[in-house]
Amino acid sequence: MRLRNPLKLKSRRGHALTTCLRLFWVVLAIIYEWGVFYWSLSSCKWPVLDGVSQYYQLPGSRARVLLVADTQVQHPALPVHGSRWTNVLGRFIFDMNLKRNWWVAARMQPNVVIFLGDMLANGRSARTERQFEEAADKFKSMFPVHFSTMVYYIPGNNDIGMGFFTPLSERVRDFYKDAFGPLNQQFRISGHDFIGLDAPGLVDEDYQRHSKMVTFQDWRPLPQGPVSFVKRVAMNESHPVILLTHIPLARPDSAHCGPLREKGTIQRGVGHGFQNTLGRLTTTFLLSTLRPLAIFSGDNRDYCEHYHIPPSPQHILSSTPIREVTVKSFSMSKHIRRPGFQLLSLIDPASTTSPHGRSFADMPCHLPDQHGIYTWIYLPFLTITFFLVFVLNTRRSYQGRGKIEHLSPDDSDLPLWSPTWSPQTPRTPVSPRHGLPVLPRVPYSSTAPTFRAVSRPSTPGSSPFFASIATVERHDDEEYSMYPSQYTVQQDDTGEEQWLPNEEDWHEARSGEQDAPHYFSRRLGSSVDHTGIAPLSSRQWTWSFVLCGRRRWITLKPPTLKSCLELGPFLSLVDPRQRAIVRSTFVDTLSVIWPAMLLWAVIAWWMH
Repeated sequence: MRLRNPLKLKSRRGHALTTCLRLFWVVLAIIYEWGVFYWSLSSCKWPVLDGVSQYYQLPGSRARVLLVADTQVQHPALPVHGSRWTNVLGRFIFDMNLKRNWWVAARMQPNVVIFLGDMLANGRSARTERQFEEAADKFKSMFPVHFSTMVYYIPGNNDIGMGFFTPLSERVRDFYKDAFGPLNQQFRISGHDFIGLDAPGLVDEDYQRHSKMVTFQDWRPLPQGPVSFVKRVAMNESHPVILLTHIPLARPDSAHCGPLREKGTIQRGVGHGFQNTLGRLTTTFLLSTLRPLAIFSGDNRDYCEHYHIPPSPQHILSSTPIREVTVKSFSMSKHIRRPGFQLLSLIDPASTTSPHGRSFADMPCHLPDQHGIYTWIYLPFLTITFFLVFVLNTRRSYQGRGKIEHLSPDDSDLPLWSPTWSPQTPRTPVSPRHGLPVLPRVPYSSTAPTFRAVSRPSTPGSSPFFASIATVERHDDEEYSMYPSQYTVQQDDTGEEQWLPNEEDWHEARSGEQDAPHYFSRRLGSSVDHTGIAPLSSRQWTWSFVLCGRRRWITLKPPTLKSCLELGPFLSLVDPRQRAIVRSTFVDTLSVIWPAMLLWAVIAWWMH
């Protein structure tokens, strides 16, 4: 009976494992690149209104409105300072995620689409009209709509800027008007008047009013400004009003945002080019003047639901609260796990059968957590795949090596451990026939850097290892003394200082986490103060903690090209067989995942 070759059997097992891994990755790509989006659609339905007559079923009597906030489209002509998606690959993934999210939202077949501001990530930094047009054209190409669908745009602080009274800021507003339409607008949908408000302009006008120490009743509105627009609309208003604003209205700091919010709440905050909420007096002015049925806002990235109590003309609190919904960010954001959008169903108020029947209803929809898919699905399984392939290649190599040692014959001309087997391969190991190395491995000079030189008496400070530690410590002390002070500092309720370089870091610090200062030090840099906060300009990861009454730091810096090149001599000392195993592992891993990568590209192209 003829026995099988054990090496051939092992190769069959390896081929079977490779096939199983390829099939696993293909199934994984289908689930998380296509299936999760359909799953999100299964739980997203247009809200149904109760208590309406048959008139609701007639064409034109109802409307389906899709509300989208904070798309944050990036364009190379408008660089985003401090963004995590500044590299080409990151921007490609970011844009691809936006297109997939729009593929899901567009399948809801809305009649009207309303973008609640921050369509562009940094439109306010445009210097020429051509730059703004290129960014706006990219936005419109990523969010195509049917020709029969009406589209409205509400300006955000990243689109037109805020707090800048310069000729350039006025030109940016003109660029926005040419690309997206008017800053303040009124349009009617199914018997409801929608008031689109220029919230950044309202904040700027509110600061001017406050500097003159006058009330809204005594304030002379700016021509074509948001205050004059609100007063003009309120005088001629005869239909129910729904207010649209990019910046949320003021509320108490302890206000709860409801169970659908991921973390924290919306708190007051002001920084360079942003403001978390409108002013308290501005909020009272809007509620008492417009008396809206509902308010929809954006800017905060996370979902929030709050009820406002408007003052009555007799300065008595009204019994009918006004609901405000802050729509989730449509794009990937570090503040939330899952993006989302809002669905709004409308009917003409005249079609309701009961006096208490509602003429509108809204519902939030959540999109897949793409960041979690990449970090908690793809990356762990890729690591596991690499480990399995590495173990398989190692077993192949060393088991094949053991088989060759015990094969037969007498031909000693073949080198020991020859990968090519023949009937003349020696059974037992033989010594090599070539001579000894030219340079013996013994110390040959009293001044040469030999192994014996290491044992010479010396102080710890003269050792290269301790010298490097001392250098690092002195470097940290210098950075600590040169801590940048150009950022705005604001103290919270506990007296701790919080850095407010931009809007992103404010939302991150005030997201409700108790370890916000430590989170800053982990994300930002190596120079940290007594609060554990590090400057934004640092490019390394630092953890700070207290041990034995003193604050300690652990800093991890990304490897540089020079440090990688210096590893070349050390890698040359590794066993060639081990280097071959590592190289084959990378090649085999790539051969395992390439079908899934090809499928990923096909699905991405199809869903765009």
